[in-house]
Amino acid sequence: MLFFVCGLIFFVFFGIQLNLWFEELKQELKSSEIAETIADCEGMITQFGQQRDATIDAFVSTISEGESLLQQLK
Repeated sequence: MLFFVCGLIFFVFFGIQLNLWFEELKQELKSSEIAETIADCEGMITQFGQQRDATIDAFVSTISEGESLLQQLK
């Protein structure tokens, strides 16, 4: 039971952090920043790819944690 409660607290905290991070990312992506060189453009594309991958990983981890908690409830 203690393991479940700790997992639930972690899940809620991680969900809150994920939501805050996602809101910051959305604001950053709304930026009107424009690359002035090809190198800058390539850097922005690389950064976007890294942010995309990190976002996917974070959501997959959160979903996995939620599914684990649901299994413990059964």
